Amino acid sequence: MAEYTKNYNLKKPSQDDFYNIDDANLNMDKIDTKLKEVEDKIENSSPIIVSESPPIPKDRKKGAFYFIVTDENEIPISPDENIRVSPNMGIKIKEG
Repeated sequence: MAEYTKNYNLKKPSQDDFYNIDDANLNMDKIDTKLKEVEDKIENSSPIIVSESPPIPKDRKKGAFYFIVTDENEIPISPDENIRVSPNMGIKIKEG
């Protein structure tokens, strides 16, 4: 008797079952649908932008995450705002 996978309910025939192409096709359709969902989420996710100098406000992309690479403690963005950062942004630096 066939069993089913925990996450996607794919049919797993037992050793005594005959191979059924319809079961295989149904499993492939389920996998194809889930892969497309993942692909669409990735394509529609917010971009991550890493730069040494921040873009001016009018050039920033809505929904984007900006990471500024620097060894300074304050990064001037505009006359009214600064970004406070730690020297290594919480990243453990391995030397040697």
